[in-house]
Amino acid sequence: MSKLKVQLHNKIPKSSLQYAPNSYDVIGSIAIIDIHPKIKRYQKVIANILLKHNKNITTILKKNSSIKGTYRIRKLTFLAGKR
Repeated sequence: MSKLKVQLHNKIPKSSLQYAPNSYDVIGSIAIIDIHPKIKRYQKVIANILLKHNKNITTILKKNSSIKGTYRIRKLTFLAGKR
């Protein structure tokens, strides 16, 4: 079980825990996570847990699309932290 899933253990239902992200990308002080559609309602809880337990992360973004175009850009949505 990943460290994030351990931290989420009492925060989201056990049946939803299997859909929690196992990893996330960190670029500087920004974390980018991929939220499974089945746990979309817990995305703010997951983002706040990441902020609380990772002092070097100040912003959490969610992946909203696949990588597209020549410059390999994807759409992201703000979830928590500094804008």
